[in-house]
Amino acid sequence: MTSTPARHRPPTGLIADDGTAATGASPESAGRAALGRATGILMALVPCSTATARRILAETARVAGVGLPEAVGAALALRDGEDAPPTPVETILQTVIEHTLHTPDPAPAALQPNPGVLRGHLRHFRALRRRTFATPEDPGLRCELEDASYTLCVLTGRRSPHHAVHAAEELVALHRLDAPHDQ
Repeated sequence: MTSTPARHRPPTGLIADDGTAATGASPESAGRAALGRATGILMALVPCSTATARRILAETARVAGVGLPEAVGAALALRDGEDAPPTPVETILQTVIEHTLHTPDPAPAALQPNPGVLRGHLRHFRALRRRTFATPEDPGLRCELEDASYTLCVLTGRRSPHHAVHAAEELVALHRLDAPHDQ
């Protein structure tokens, strides 16, 4: 029986769904679980789609010159909120997130959504965002958050969920300012 070369072995020492060290699970399933949690954390924090969250992790690993498990670990550390200074990978992750947030979005469509409908979708999105951040390992919540992000993108005519949330907030606030006040 031959052993697998070290460079082809799956990552070890990752975190399980419940936040503990993954000891009983296979390294592959622990790696998938940690990747899912990191994706959920980024989706809730940025906000962004699953694909964008995975691109952020891959870009962080590429720029930092580390493997994906280290980038995943840096994303998981974002949720922990430790008082320790950030590691170099965590600093690069924050830079990649900032770059993602400041990527320009094309001009929105000329049609404006109904402010009441938009307000309801924004409220739903925020609730899902909080729930996903609290339990990022739940793939169902990540899927619901992705759907809510997509809906906001469609309603506001934006491509990025981050820009869509800001546009929705601005439109809702503008409607409140323009609405006649009862006297």
